[in-house]
Amino acid sequence: MSVPRYVAKACFGLFTLINLVLLTGTAVLGYLVFLAPAPHLDRNAIQQRLLTETTVYYRDQRTKLGAFYDQVHLLYLQANQPTRIDSDLDTVIPEAFFDAIIASEDQSFYQHIGADPIGILRASWANLLAGRVIQGGSTLTQQTSELLFEHRPEHGEGRWANKALETLDALRLEARYSKRDILEFYTNLFHVHGTGQGLAIAARYYFNKNVSDLNLSEIAFIAGSVKGPANYNPFRTQNPEEIQRIVERATERRDYVLRNMLEMELISEERFLEASQDLVAFRQGSFRYQDNHQIEVVRQQMNEEPFHSILQDYGAEGVEKGELRIQTTLDPNLQYLAQFELRRHLSRLEFQRNGYAAPVTNPEPSSLQPESGNFYTGRIEEVLLGDNPSVKVQVGTDRAEVWGLLLEEFVRRTNPQVPNKLRKKDFQQALENLKTGGSILVALHQRDNTRSVWQASIEQQPTLDGGVMVLQDGEVRAFAGGFASRGFNRAMQAYRQPGSTFKLLLYMVAMELGWNPLEALSNEYRVYQWQGEVYIPKPDHNPPDNQSSMVWAGALSENLASIYLLEHLLDYLDLEQFERLMEFARFAREENESRADYVVRLRDTYGIIDTQYRMQPYLMEAARQELLRNTAFEPPEEEQALRNLYHGRNWHAEVRSRLRSGSARVSRERELLEHNFLRLQELQERLRQQLVQTKDAFLNGSFKTDDQVSGEWIQNFYVHESALRTDPYNTPIPPRLAYAENPRDLTKGWVPITPYRFRLYNQVWTSNQRERFFSPANIWLHGKIRSTIFQGLEDLMQQRQQDLLRQKPYSTARLYWNHDFRMLLSLQTIVEVATLLGVESPLQPVLSFPLGANDVTLQDLAMLYQSLATGQVFGDSTSPKKHWSLIRRIEDTGGRTIYEANHQSRTILDPGVNRALQEIMRSVVEYGTGRRAKRFLQTEYVREDGKQVKVQIPALGKTGTANNYSNATFVGHLPVPTRQGMQTQGGHTIAVYVGSDRPGEAEATANRFRLTGSSGALPVWSRIAYYLIQTREYKERLRIYHPNLKSLEGKLLLSYATSPPLNVNDKNGLLEGDVTERNAEVFLPLPDSKLPREIRLFSRLLEGRSHTSAEGVWKEGRWITAMKQPQLMSSTSDTDVEQVPR
Repeated sequence: MSVPRYVAKACFGLFTLINLVLLTGTAVLGYLVFLAPAPHLDRNAIQQRLLTETTVYYRDQRTKLGAFYDQVHLLYLQANQPTRIDSDLDTVIPEAFFDAIIASEDQSFYQHIGADPIGILRASWANLLAGRVIQGGSTLTQQTSELLFEHRPEHGEGRWANKALETLDALRLEARYSKRDILEFYTNLFHVHGTGQGLAIAARYYFNKNVSDLNLSEIAFIAGSVKGPANYNPFRTQNPEEIQRIVERATERRDYVLRNMLEMELISEERFLEASQDLVAFRQGSFRYQDNHQIEVVRQQMNEEPFHSILQDYGAEGVEKGELRIQTTLDPNLQYLAQFELRRHLSRLEFQRNGYAAPVTNPEPSSLQPESGNFYTGRIEEVLLGDNPSVKVQVGTDRAEVWGLLLEEFVRRTNPQVPNKLRKKDFQQALENLKTGGSILVALHQRDNTRSVWQASIEQQPTLDGGVMVLQDGEVRAFAGGFASRGFNRAMQAYRQPGSTFKLLLYMVAMELGWNPLEALSNEYRVYQWQGEVYIPKPDHNPPDNQSSMVWAGALSENLASIYLLEHLLDYLDLEQFERLMEFARFAREENESRADYVVRLRDTYGIIDTQYRMQPYLMEAARQELLRNTAFEPPEEEQALRNLYHGRNWHAEVRSRLRSGSARVSRERELLEHNFLRLQELQERLRQQLVQTKDAFLNGSFKTDDQVSGEWIQNFYVHESALRTDPYNTPIPPRLAYAENPRDLTKGWVPITPYRFRLYNQVWTSNQRERFFSPANIWLHGKIRSTIFQGLEDLMQQRQQDLLRQKPYSTARLYWNHDFRMLLSLQTIVEVATLLGVESPLQPVLSFPLGANDVTLQDLAMLYQSLATGQVFGDSTSPKKHWSLIRRIEDTGGRTIYEANHQSRTILDPGVNRALQEIMRSVVEYGTGRRAKRFLQTEYVREDGKQVKVQIPALGKTGTANNYSNATFVGHLPVPTRQGMQTQGGHTIAVYVGSDRPGEAEATANRFRLTGSSGALPVWSRIAYYLIQTREYKERLRIYHPNLKSLEGKLLLSYATSPPLNVNDKNGLLEGDVTERNAEVFLPLPDSKLPREIRLFSRLLEGRSHTSAEGVWKEGRWITAMKQPQLMSSTSDTDVEQVPR
């Protein structure tokens, strides 16, 4: 049967078309592979690509901070050994690595032409069966193409086009270069760690070796790690268990490569067994421009918006491949100083804590080139005694020597008891543990070119760590994340309790709510309650007075006065202002919220119960304040007892709990807990009942013997022993009576009234005297408060309560008197303000909030104090961090700016509040816990008239101590000279933290070593401040602006000090009393009681708010989510923070 002619023609035409398409495709592919211009495939272009980098600079645009894929991080290796006899073996790729990488990644490398269709089909089939990607079909040539020419496939649009380009360039590479050339390219391209790539970097990083020194086990591991180096990197964690898991995982990967090499007959069975018998033996080495904290933060920000989009628009798939020039806001000298001073201080503290101990780490590799300011483990070459003692040390490729003052410093650190003038035996004792050949940690200061050695100091590897952050106008000038320059960044990542540094936030809120910084605050032990729980704060020192002004509470870090202020924070608000504050803290009823939903929100989310009983604590407080204003107290102890009275809900259970705890302070705490309103109310009621019979018998009875006096009449009544020494016949005014059910409730000196005394007074006194003796006005409950005074307190409470019961539950009028709600509103107001001022850590409203119970970062503290000192918030709408900037400008390879920061500031504090806050912080440095910094705040400058002047620079700051003296903080601000005088705007905010990453372990040493804000963090702060005021720029500003600078006895004053200072009592900071002999001065306006209080309610700060949604509130360019349900306490203890039971 013949085929129809038309079918034959169609088949022939189709066959011809297919052949034509194939021939055309082959021709086009051949043209693209062999003939088409491809300048990027030229060897010079490839070398250029291998040596490109994205460079990161300090703010001076000259000093390099680091790089992403810098040429220093790619130590180029060749595939073929040079013919020169003196060639360096460490420029040659070992043949074993070629075998290992082929066995690991592409076993058919020598058979394919750049792409492996069979391998692609096999991988596709395996992935299809698995339902996910489990195999890759790319050849080593394709991987080389991807790394060289940035054809990285991504899911989504352009993926297949990129894959096609990658394959095309792989074919072109195979056409132009030998297999060994391609392997050479790949060996120098694969990613290792941080900014490092290639085999030479891998050898140094993982094993601290040169390439020629690698053994087969190490080569096999490196070859197996190229696809996922982070999975096999044991140096990325400090956790021993995690390190062990990573090492085991790395060993499995190495053995996989070795088995493949054995199966391909690239190694013998003997070599396989030898190389696989042990775990991979890692030993971390170093290479220049390793990741440090600064580079890591730049990398993180470049991966966030808006930089991620900027890189995409520019055409770069990542900062590593951008070939960009990034200018940061960091100052090179300040950055160097911050890191160096932190390290030196941590080393000093280690001497104080644990004495001297030689480092356990091995000396630095012999290839290391040391640099100034760094710490290195060296090898002791020689210890010289005699007239010129010194210690000679080998550090990498260079030599260092410890002599002169730096050696004397070591002697004094090892033995603080040595005399001022050191003797030979002092040196001998200090140096006897330094042995030739042993390890020693040294800091390199400066190079002595005449002796060709580094001048060094002997240091310690610390068990404490810390962080530093320096800000200027919202820009980060320097930060140090710890003793090590990389790894965990304690300046930005460590959450620590800030101690008393948070008190300034409370003071700022208080002044916005009408408090004057010079009015008296109670500075005594008191009991505070919130939502059924009890809190008894404790000071970290004995308060010098039972009262304190806000200024002195900050200067001397008074815990008791600060918590008192928190309890009374809203005292000066009327109902309308209270309601506005509710709106500020988002506790007011929302626009579309029903009353029922509002009640549920307050009750179920925040635990606010609006009942008659819950009103009692604040009704008592309001009644007490009215009594204190309108009652004359004699003796004054009664007024103090009334002030210290608290409501007492659940006080029985709290006393039992404290007794079970066995606290050393249980007797003092019990006394405070039992002095409460509810207990006195019960006592008052029993007194009323007993007094009916007792008074009637005393007034109308006639007793001839003591037996006729009933014990029920006189039980619980006491007279003071001083009354027993007076003649009852000549006592016109009867002695005071005390009423108590337990003698323990009475102060010393009270004795029970006896039947004899009862009968004697009954017989010898007049009726008027007898009436007065048992009248409520003469009976003192627990010997502390008159019964009539307590009755007045109850009456006032009852009167206010009747008015409130006519209001609806959960109305503003009722909430105004709800103690739990008032406290919650106070705390949440502080939380809201902190967030608006730049604190990004989540904050919980807890009673110990002012004492630093919340965990925050050092960065949070720096941002907060920058705002408190300057009265401004700083922002950059283009930065991932809305309140601070680190990246100032980005340029492409042609110098074109593709990004520039948009730096802005806004005034958020009332000038009066800002001035008072500055004065509180100035008093800390001048008179308080930061006064040790004053000796560092002196400088000399030459005025325009040529006269040399020595001046004291004013500074602001606050100390913080936490976790039982195991964590310390100091945050402060250094003003600058301006045309307006010494101003905080434009100055530097410096925050320093020193402490333990494991506070529980550090607390064990608290008894013998107490770390405080002034001893632990202030020294680093002081040295950074000293550097800043000694800079040429700062002295030039002093010289130019000296006519504008106010001074007093050689001390420069801040620009707000326009009037003479007020003299205050140096014990409590109050204007009251005799202050003529005191030398404490504050530059604040004299309070005028005739003027109404200025209640600002954050009017300037509120300008930063815009709109809200269900997700939260948009503030300063970011969403703040809804507050979590409040808790009473933090989970960690604090020296400034009394531990509060849950």
